[in-house]
Amino acid sequence: VGVYERMLDQLAINKHLSLNRLYLVSTQPDVNQQIGYLNHFRAAGERETGHVQLSATHVVHVDLTNHPGSAHPVYPSVVVATCVKVSGVKTFNGRGRSTTAKSRKPYFKTRLTLINVKYPAPDQWLVKSVTDTEVRTCGA
Repeated sequence: VGVYERMLDQLAINKHLSLNRLYLVSTQPDVNQQIGYLNHFRAAGERETGHVQLSATHVVHVDLTNHPGSAHPVYPSVVVATCVKVSGVKTFNGRGRSTTAKSRKPYFKTRLTLINVKYPAPDQWLVKSVTDTEVRTCGA
């Protein structure tokens, strides 16, 4: 989860990094959503400063069912709840004006679903989906 968050930061901060790097930490449908967002962000000339900080994480659900060869493949999955501090991240438009909403809350309560299409390989967990909710405080 931390590697995923750092990757998103790096891709938003450094417009010269290939968005294909997302495939190292993410899979469908999340990878398409993130690439779409970052393409729009970059095309608009926006930039980001600062980094998110992972404040807390905990596993909500684990399902190790694995039927990769079936007509409708099922892969092991894990749902993780996180608390991500975003107060240190600022965004700016092409003219250098802040686009960070003044009303933005300092944390995102984030729920990530990860799958492993090469289970039991321990280093092959990829983010499949993400939901974020802005909050004032959180502990995941």
